Amino acid sequence: MKKEAIKPLPVVKAYADYFTRRAKSVLGLKRADYKSVSIDYNSRGSVYVYFHGKGKVVASTSFWANGEELG
Repeated sequence: MKKEAIKPLPVVKAYADYFTRRAKSVLGLKRADYKSVSIDYNSRGSVYVYFHGKGKVVASTSFWANGEELG
């Protein structure tokens, strides 16, 4: 069996890009402020966005799946 890298579906990539842009806007971050981004989706409909720096989380925020900020 040939092993290939897992490629995200276009809709998933667009969803992740949207929440990354939204979180950067809310937090006022620029690309130089962080190294990577991770996004966690909760089955209850919440999305958590974490911005990572050198070995630590630089900033984080959370949203509902429809894009509204989570309380």
